Amino acid sequence: MPGKILFVNQPVSLDKRYAAQSRFANHTTPLTLCHLASLTRKHGFPSAILDAAMLGLTMEETVNKIVEEEPSYLALYATTVTIEEAAILTTEAKRWLPHLLVLVGGIHLTAVPLETMQHYRTFDIGGVGEGDLTILHVLEALEQGSHLDSVPGIVFRRGNDLILTEASEPVADLNGLPMPAFDLLKGFPRAYIPPFFGYTTLPIATAVVSRGCPAQCLFCRAGIFGDRNLRQYSPKYIVELMRYLKTKHGVRQVLFYDDDFAMFKKHTKELCERLIQADIGVTWSCNTRVIDVDQDLLQIMARAGCWQISYGVESGSQRVLNAMRKGTTLGLIDRAMRWTKEAGIRTNGYFLLGFPTETKEEIEETIRFAKRLPLDIFQCTLFTPFPSLPFSKEVEKFGKWQSKEWSDLNIFNPVFVTGELTADELEYFKRKAWREFYFRPGIQLNLLFMLWRHPAVIGHYLRTALGFAKFVFSRLDRGHGFVAGLPKPTVTAEAD
Repeated sequence: MPGKILFVNQPVSLDKRYAAQSRFANHTTPLTLCHLASLTRKHGFPSAILDAAMLGLTMEETVNKIVEEEPSYLALYATTVTIEEAAILTTEAKRWLPHLLVLVGGIHLTAVPLETMQHYRTFDIGGVGEGDLTILHVLEALEQGSHLDSVPGIVFRRGNDLILTEASEPVADLNGLPMPAFDLLKGFPRAYIPPFFGYTTLPIATAVVSRGCPAQCLFCRAGIFGDRNLRQYSPKYIVELMRYLKTKHGVRQVLFYDDDFAMFKKHTKELCERLIQADIGVTWSCNTRVIDVDQDLLQIMARAGCWQISYGVESGSQRVLNAMRKGTTLGLIDRAMRWTKEAGIRTNGYFLLGFPTETKEEIEETIRFAKRLPLDIFQCTLFTPFPSLPFSKEVEKFGKWQSKEWSDLNIFNPVFVTGELTADELEYFKRKAWREFYFRPGIQLNLLFMLWRHPAVIGHYLRTALGFAKFVFSRLDRGHGFVAGLPKPTVTAEAD
């Protein structure tokens, strides 16, 4: 019988992931682990998922769970901010299970595979790129005792050497993949609740039904997996996924996390037509770009159950938008927002502060622009030079680092400041933006009206709203915006 594989979402606190904004954050569904576990299970490998972060487990408790399971393989997905916890966890697990084989993948390892494997010696095999087919090829080779050299898209150890194989090809036919193994998550879906602006009813599920992104935005890591061509699941698959979530798990709303949900209008219209015909009774929200929508498309999306669209606005300065390579204008942003509201769909705007060369005046311009737009929801993060960004190695010419520690790179900490700004000033502007947008009578009435229409979520909203108020009105945390009092984890493995 094939060896058992345990997928683990390492125990990382909300404070670590979201810094001061953890006061109104929540744990999200580990979608990548669900996709991979469904695939390994389908191919005969006993598979399980342990979401230690959502369960609130300590590192010690997580290790104990792993030891109890006695898997042959331990698989983790790690981002830049969580890679160190992955190393700590695998180090401790191997103390009890010395023959355990550790597989690690994700956007961070894909960006810097050799550097990551050199630094963390308890990672046995790293996945570089999309992991679906790669993990199957790795497991099959290990079970058969074959060499790993012929497996594309991995980095592995041979003695003291690291071997990086040729790049793997992205999955061409997404429809051939099984549905995510949501059933392997303890407490799904009620244990996973998005932030207070992300839902109007419960239970809710998150999903990603496309891969790749053609946009060239300089601040984004979307192209790190080497595919700029957008690939989408078929409308038929998406409808069946929503039907499965409704009938099997009682889901009433789906939040699509795709980078560009509505890029292909024909695909989106067909999906909406199928949803209208199927009448599943599930509402949904999505992310897309302002250049992708028109009035006809928005009207049919609304009829198909779309209640909110999130747009990447980023800045209220045209100069900064051009520097980011957003490929849009302030006028197009305003027009898309107004069309969306006219269709009866709520609007959410993502904004980014601290992009290289951005000035204080341009940040103020962004705050004023956000307040002029017909926005219902506002979200704001900070520019972070991840290892995966094309110009990360050259970013110092635009400003200075406050911290290069991987564990600090979470888009909420002011780890890099540009020009005349200081870290404290950047943190101040971030909180000012949130405060000035939300604490206006019109927005407050808007939120109250939404709660009146959706009373089932009032309790959840009030709990997170209190944390939000503390965030925007509290003094700056010590350490230039970093959460005070949080000890940095220490790797106890044989790390360089």
